[in-house]
Amino acid sequence: MVFCNKAGNHITYKLILLLSVITFQFFSGSAQTEDFQLWSGINLDIKVSKKITVEIEEEIRLMDNASKVDNYFTDAGISCNFWNNFTLAGYYRYARKNEMEDFYSNIHKYYIDLEYDNSIGRWEFSMRTRYQSRYKNIKSSEPGFIPEKHSRNKISVAYDIYRSPLKPEIWCEVYYQLNNPGGNEIDKVRIAPELNYSINRSNRIKIYYMIEKEYSVENPATNYILGLGYTYRL
Repeated sequence: MVFCNKAGNHITYKLILLLSVITFQFFSGSAQTEDFQLWSGINLDIKVSKKITVEIEEEIRLMDNASKVDNYFTDAGISCNFWNNFTLAGYYRYARKNEMEDFYSNIHKYYIDLEYDNSIGRWEFSMRTRYQSRYKNIKSSEPGFIPEKHSRNKISVAYDIYRSPLKPEIWCEVYYQLNNPGGNEIDKVRIAPELNYSINRSNRIKIYYMIEKEYSVENPATNYILGLGYTYRL
């Protein structure tokens, strides 16, 4: 048990260092296009057992200064806390994305998560790695049968305020291509401060302000995103 605690603390300190490096690199870049977006979602978490949870989410995302629908989706999956601080999860997402005026493409996304979390005092740290496979317009286009694959790695730091329903957090996520014929590269980075508010054991809301930057594309964009979320736990 002592070995596990030492190993966990060692990983945690590395997470803090990695988050600092990514943040510095993130703000040193520049973008060609910018947009303000609004994302809002509702989540339902169903506790099947002590270790297993079923999750369902509905979300809509607005673009062009939050004046037009960018995409909306339904997300469903199951997670299992299989060993100590490790959680394994699998999800499926069906989305409709606005490609042009009055035309929405169909997107199917499958992904698997492995997450590690640890705490030091009232500080909470987590690291999640995700394998993601995304299909677009499978039946209506030949490229639709070729998935777009990414590795998405996310690290976060939160603080559990004593006797408070508020929990501030900051997180960063990096997208890395896995099957780009021209060579795999980092093509997106997200970073956000977030505030969680627990109304009671079953109800929780969150608000965050995320900056999303694109890389390795012809016209890289930077999106400034206000996010709102509500979660109900059974």
